[in-house]
Amino acid sequence: MTWKSRYLFGMIFFSAFAMEAAGVGESRPESRSSPGASSSNLSLPLCRSEQSSIDSIFADVKANAKTPYKYRAYKQALVGESDERLLARLIYAETKASSCVERENEIMPIVAAVIHRRIERRGGDIQSVIFERDQFASSLNNYSESHYRDFLCPVDQKAWAQALALATVDGIKAERVSLPKDAVHYYFYKHSSRFTPPAWAQDSNSKNEVSISKDGHLKDCIRVFRNATWR
Repeated sequence: MTWKSRYLFGMIFFSAFAMEAAGVGESRPESRSSPGASSSNLSLPLCRSEQSSIDSIFADVKANAKTPYKYRAYKQALVGESDERLLARLIYAETKASSCVERENEIMPIVAAVIHRRIERRGGDIQSVIFERDQFASSLNNYSESHYRDFLCPVDQKAWAQALALATVDGIKAERVSLPKDAVHYYFYKHSSRFTPPAWAQDSNSKNEVSISKDGHLKDCIRVFRNATWR
């Protein structure tokens, strides 16, 4: 090999190494910080918005649709996320799924309080609540009205900060949301016009409904129900 050939080879090798080090051509999950964020907890979380990742998740969801592992691909896609941040993702996405944009501020603490009641009844097992099959379909299942993209890639900085605060018990207390210990169900009445509310969310079951606002102004968006047998 002549010195010119060795030089050319060295330059090609260096260029390839530099591109690899810079991540050129490699698909990476997006991690984002908002302008002015002073801590990692206030930055937007890991983002999984690439279509290839979403397609892979739903291929696995479909393959495991009837098993307890239906949502394992979400865990794999978000490996490294703490239980608290996974919970914040669920609170965030479920609130967005309510389809009541003008009332999200009020709806989010209620969503969080109900999910916390479930976690309490599960002995603090956060992931068993989040990823229980079909319990939070509006954030994890694959259909047009589902807000799975909000679960995978939160983009609303203000709502994310609120969800992150509400992922803690202290955050719930700060919002002064108090629900019975068996208040483990809510239903979004504006989420989709295609679905009929289940029996427990219909007016005939009003004896189990929990009051969440004095004037009832949230009832067209969300209602909360008790279920003493839920485990």
